[in-house]
Amino acid sequence: MSDDNSRSRRATTRNLETALTTIDDIAKAHNISSDARGTATTLYQQTLQEHSTLYGWDIETAACACLYLACKIEQEGISPGEITADIDVQKKILLRRAKQLRTELGLDFVDIVDPYQYVEEYIDDLGASDAVLERAEEILDKISDTHLVSGRNPRAVAA
Repeated sequence: MSDDNSRSRRATTRNLETALTTIDDIAKAHNISSDARGTATTLYQQTLQEHSTLYGWDIETAACACLYLACKIEQEGISPGEITADIDVQKKILLRRAKQLRTELGLDFVDIVDPYQYVEEYIDDLGASDAVLERAEEILDKISDTHLVSGRNPRAVAA
């Protein structure tokens, strides 16, 4: 009996190590904050210890789902496509797993990432002036007041 417990603990430890490595690698590749990394780690550990949700799931997919949710909690803008870009996880499966985790863990947060986050990034990428940044933010202010952006992709709104 203790041999089974020992094997189970080793498997759980390997599972956690693989997941944390995946979270860390993706976070580093996309400049995700240490706060979001920590939140993703906590979500994964909580799910692993307290819920049966992860049984039968691919470890990388579960880790990606935790990181995706952590970015939403920490209000960091990253798309599912960006998270899955360099690994063998389908975007559709990632979103399904994230939804399941959100429900199981009882996470209650606003699902909208602020498009203002992306404006500055786009301005930098384009090498545009501060005047263009100011004008883009003015436009965002106006369309945000009309609720035209509700439910829209925040990257698309910013663009």
